[in-house]
Amino acid sequence: MKHLLDFEQIIGLVTPSARKISSSWDEVNLASAENSYSQNLANYFISYHTNLLQRPDLTGLIEFSGSTANERALKIAKEKTGKTKVLMSNLAHSSIQHAAQGQTGFFSGIGLEPIIVDVDHTANFQVNSDQLKKIIDQHGKEIAVIVSTYGTTQLGHAENIATQDSVKQLREDGTWLHVDAAYGGCYTLHSSFISHTIPDADSYTLDPYKFVGKPGCSLLLIKPTMLLPLNVPYYEKSNFTPYTTHSMGPIVAWAQMVKDYEPAGLQELANDCVLEARLAGMQLKSAGVDLLYGPKMTIVPLRLYSQEQALHVRENLRQQGYQVGKLHIVGQDYQIDGIRFTVTPQVPEFHQLRRFVPALISTLSPSNL
Repeated sequence: MKHLLDFEQIIGLVTPSARKISSSWDEVNLASAENSYSQNLANYFISYHTNLLQRPDLTGLIEFSGSTANERALKIAKEKTGKTKVLMSNLAHSSIQHAAQGQTGFFSGIGLEPIIVDVDHTANFQVNSDQLKKIIDQHGKEIAVIVSTYGTTQLGHAENIATQDSVKQLREDGTWLHVDAAYGGCYTLHSSFISHTIPDADSYTLDPYKFVGKPGCSLLLIKPTMLLPLNVPYYEKSNFTPYTTHSMGPIVAWAQMVKDYEPAGLQELANDCVLEARLAGMQLKSAGVDLLYGPKMTIVPLRLYSQEQALHVRENLRQQGYQVGKLHIVGQDYQIDGIRFTVTPQVPEFHQLRRFVPALISTLSPSNL
């Protein structure tokens, strides 16, 4: 089978040297507080990101994935507020809705009823402020947590839910605000080309490995006073992870990448990804391709006529050696289908992307659809 160039998954760069160094740490347990080196490195991993976010008041829990971090944020919000609903847009990550309903995930049956408000697909895919205020006026006293996504998986855009006046007022009344910045956070914190600002919130999800490192070291950032007890009676338990077993390997891989690239190199790496995504978007748009949004970060979403056509295009590209993601956005009165591709440092040889874009344009030509 032909090796596929992966433009679907948002997984960042880990160099062979970082992978080799980290492999000797794969079987070291972060959850044990007795290894001082691992605990110091975990503390550095957390403080590095709280400093970038300019939120030194926060601490962090190291999670297996952004999904588990999101799930834990919902669980904490429910227990701290005692309320029963979660408000999100229809572009929120699937882990939010599934965790709330207890369909999947680590926290079966959190018991938060989801209130889903559709984004306006004619207004940059943002939630209408009047519609949001109406929902908050109706359900506000029952809302435990509002989720605002910073870097949606399908479009790569920053939702403005967190900055709405009605949401700010609800926070003053005790409702929790969680910003899911799993994808968009680390690119924004390192790139000088992204103009958006990550909004103030009570908790954040970050996935550093979507930029550099290897999977297994996501972050839930939160105020120390909001953490639930993590004590384990049978050994000295680390405060940096909620689990009793968690590999140090991914954290060591991330740390080695940060050491090798240094701040200037990481900024250049992030800027390259953003710039190449935007150049690809310009090239596609000039060729008459229906660009759905942006790109503002590193995701390039394209509109097609149907799910069947999107499937056809994905399979055609796959036969050429390229893997792209699907796009499927459903609102009460609309459905949008298409494909999306993402530019990450995982494919640092950008000439590969520059070969892919002409192949994509050819695949989307009327004679091939």
